[in-house]
Amino acid sequence: MRILVIVLILALCIAAADRPVQAEDIKTLEKQLKKDPDNPELLIGLSKLLLDGGDYMEARAHLSRAAGIDSMNAKVFHLLTETYISEAMKGYSEKIHEDTNYQTQLIINIFNNMNRAIELAPEDPELRFLRGAYIVNMPVFASFLDRLGWTRDMAKGITDLMVEDNYTGMIGQALEDLKFVARSEAPEEMKAEAYYYLGMAHRMLGLQYWQTLTKDFRDSGPAKQTWALMKPEGEWTDPETITGERVLVRFHIAFESDIPPQTAVWVEDKEGVFVKTLYVSGFSGYVKQRQVVLPAWGSISEFETNNTTGASISKGRHLFAWDCTDGSGKRVKDGSYTIWTEVHHWPSMHYQSVSAAVSVGGNAETKVVAEGDLVPFFEVRYLTR
Repeated sequence: MRILVIVLILALCIAAADRPVQAEDIKTLEKQLKKDPDNPELLIGLSKLLLDGGDYMEARAHLSRAAGIDSMNAKVFHLLTETYISEAMKGYSEKIHEDTNYQTQLIINIFNNMNRAIELAPEDPELRFLRGAYIVNMPVFASFLDRLGWTRDMAKGITDLMVEDNYTGMIGQALEDLKFVARSEAPEEMKAEAYYYLGMAHRMLGLQYWQTLTKDFRDSGPAKQTWALMKPEGEWTDPETITGERVLVRFHIAFESDIPPQTAVWVEDKEGVFVKTLYVSGFSGYVKQRQVVLPAWGSISEFETNNTTGASISKGRHLFAWDCTDGSGKRVKDGSYTIWTEVHHWPSMHYQSVSAAVSVGGNAETKVVAEGDLVPFFEVRYLTR
């Protein structure tokens, strides 16, 4: 599961230090703790310094001890929440190859501590904002797992629940929290952010209906209108920094969802032999064979990324450049090469792969493929030195 957390949430919830974290400050508190190891305020103070310095694991260890000593202290659980958010903000890592539920467990830990803090301080607008904003930054399907579990057709299941009884999952809790903040005496900036996330919450719920429309009523007039609304507009602007012999790969992703799709772009030779990965989304690049959501790329590449794993890309116009080298960095032989892209949305299950061949080593040329709804435009352009 991909977890979506933006810097803004953390910035609002971790108070900035009045001055840079000093090693001496930490040493001083550590000495005091040796004399008074069961003092929760000392543990909290040390944890704040460690969090300010980016050491969320060590901070978590001290806060877990503080929670065992004083289970009624909302500050402890607030800070514990922040340690897990700090970890989540690091994004996908190799850990999910060994445990595909690693990110899910982070969500559980965040909510367990967040809910406990709010249980102890229900009128605290900062805590309510934190929970509301965090829920909105989660994939929508996570809000419905308690009713649906893990099912292949989760997108339709979500829409059916919404149509039948207006059930909105945890987003309903987010709406309550954010409305509470908007009505409270919270600072104006926080109230403004609450309105922003209220709008985002309703927007995300609205997209669930369009997922079902474009999947189950694909050939209908309204579905075609939806695809047309999502199609990127405007002209391409090629970056001036890309120079020398190269193949530019430009394509549209024309479907908007609360979860960016998994996408891969790669090169094969004329015999269909894998040459190089140009880009692969973070989840697929790290999880590899543990959960294949990009079957074409996974099969041909055997999950070789060439260190091109990056953040997931979403709806819009995208450009990648191939420098005409293979995975080892050697310039490939002149000849015909095929550039592929594969895009897979979950849980709507919208999927498309598209390819175009281009000759390397000859004259400049451009090939365009314009077909399908999810990737309606795909262009490869060989540019000489």
